[in-house]
Amino acid sequence: MHLAISRCLATAVAAAVVGGSIIAGAAPASAASSSATQLLNLLVVAPASTSPAYNRDEFQHWIDADGDGCDTRSEVLQQESTVPVTFSSGCTVATGQWNSWYDGTTWTFASDVDVDHFVPLSEAWSSGASAWTPEQRRAFANDLDFGPSLEAVTDNVNQSKSDRDPAQWLPPVTSTHCDYARNWVQVKYRWNLTIDTSERAALQNLLAGPCGSAAIEVPARVDVPTPTNSPAGTATITAGQQLIGGQSLRSPDGRYVLAFQTDGNLVAYAPGNRILFSSDTWGHYGAVFKMQADGNAVIYASNGRPIWDSKTWRDPGARLTVQNDGNTVLYRTNNTAAWSTGWDRVGLRPGDSLLPGQRITSPNGRYHLTLQRDGNTVVYASATGRPLYSAGSYGATTLRMQGDGNLVAYYGNGAAAWNTNTWREGTSWVNMQDDGNLVIYRADGSPSWRSGWDSGQWAGSPTPGTYLPRPVVYTPPATQPQPQPSVYYANCTAVRNAGRAPLYRGQPGYRSALDRDNDGIACEWS
Repeated sequence: MHLAISRCLATAVAAAVVGGSIIAGAAPASAASSSATQLLNLLVVAPASTSPAYNRDEFQHWIDADGDGCDTRSEVLQQESTVPVTFSSGCTVATGQWNSWYDGTTWTFASDVDVDHFVPLSEAWSSGASAWTPEQRRAFANDLDFGPSLEAVTDNVNQSKSDRDPAQWLPPVTSTHCDYARNWVQVKYRWNLTIDTSERAALQNLLAGPCGSAAIEVPARVDVPTPTNSPAGTATITAGQQLIGGQSLRSPDGRYVLAFQTDGNLVAYAPGNRILFSSDTWGHYGAVFKMQADGNAVIYASNGRPIWDSKTWRDPGARLTVQNDGNTVLYRTNNTAAWSTGWDRVGLRPGDSLLPGQRITSPNGRYHLTLQRDGNTVVYASATGRPLYSAGSYGATTLRMQGDGNLVAYYGNGAAAWNTNTWREGTSWVNMQDDGNLVIYRADGSPSWRSGWDSGQWAGSPTPGTYLPRPVVYTPPATQPQPQPSVYYANCTAVRNAGRAPLYRGQPGYRSALDRDNDGIACEWS
C-alpha cells in the first residue's frame, strides 16, 4: 500500500526554472485538500494527441538538478529505501530496501528496481506535453517535488505497465487500485494533462464511493500550457467540452455571447453588453464550465467543488447552444429544451417566466430585473449593482407573469412568495423601462403597478403618476423550441413519471388541459 502522498526530500532539491519562473516548487507547509473525484472533474477531457509523434528523447532524464552528484533516479532510490543505501561508485545506488507497492514485493538490489514515471512519458506527451518547452518536459521527467510523480517499483511490473493508462493497466495487487487512481489524478492535475473518455470512465469507476470522496492533497499546479477541449468562439458546447475563464460561445450571427468570465461567472450578453443571464458565481478565479456526458452543465471551482449547475443530469448527450434570438438553450437529444438562459427581451408576456439567474433588461441596458439565486426579485441599476427595488421573495424558484395580470414569485412547492396583487387586471405585460421603472401595463396601455423609477439617475424624471410609453415586448423568433404533437401526456402524473415536470408552453407535451391556471406552465404543483 502506498502511504506517502508527497515525498519528504532528504536532501535539498533545486527547483527547475523555466524562463525565470519556478515551475516546480516545494509543497506548502499546509497543503490544500480536496477529493480525487473533485480533482478529476477539473481535468480536461480530450482525445489523445497523435501528432507530432512521441519521441522519448524529448524528455531529458535522469538529471542532477541540485548539483550534488546524484541524478534523479539515485535521489528517488535513496528517499524511498526503508534502510540506508549503499553505493557501488559515486552516487550510483547498489543496495537498500524497497517495497514495491504495485505488487507487494520487497527488493534489496537496486538493479531489480525501476523508477516509474507514474504518468508515463508517452502518456504525458499525448495528453499535452507535446506542446511544452524542452525545459518543461525535463521538469516533468525529473519531478522530485511531488511524491507520486516518481515511484520505485519492481522492474518487470513497470515494464508490464509500459505507457498504459488506468483504463488499460492496473497494479496486480487489487488493494492498491484506489491509491493508484488517486495518484494518477493528482499527477495529471499537477501537470495540467488531459484525460480521454475511456481513461475518465475507468477513473470514475475506481473512485466510486469513499475512495473518491476522501480528502487528499491538492498538489501545486505547474506553470505549463493549459490544455483545452473547448468550442470557444462557436455556438455550441457538447458532452466532454468545457470553457475556461475568458472563453465564450457566440451565436451564429455574432450578436449574442455566452461568456465564462475569468472571475467564474457565466454571463449571457446581448448587443450593447446588456446582460440576459448571470450565474452569480463571481469570485471563483480558476473555475471551469463543463458540459458533462450526463447532460448537466456545471461550473466547478478551482478545487473541483461544483458551485452551479443547470440541474439537467437526467439528459445524457445534451448540447448547449447560443441562438440568434439571444437564448442559450440546453437541448436534449430529442431536441426538446431542458434549460435556457432566456431570450433577449425587455418584458414578460402572459405565461412568461424568469428562472434563477435570468433577467429582463431595459432597451438602453442600464437597468434590469432578475430573479436571484436566493429567490429574491430585484430591480438593479446594471452598471453599479445598485438595487432600486427588492420584493423580498427569498426562496422563490420562479417569477411568472400570469394570464390574470398578476406578477408572482413562486416557491418550488407552488406557494406564492410575493405578488403585485394585480390579478384582477386581465391580460397584462411587465416591462423593464429605460428610466429604471418596472411597470405592469394593462391591455389598453394603462399601468396597473410599478416598482418606481430611478429618480437619482434618470435625467428629467417624470412627475408622479406619469409613465414612459410602453416599450414593444420582444417576441422570440421561430428558433425557440417548438411543440411536438407526437408527445402526449394523459395527466400531470404521467408528466412527473416521465421526469418532465414542469412543462412550459411550447415544450413537447404541453397542452392547456394540463395548465390549470393558464399561466404557461403545466404540472408545476405536486
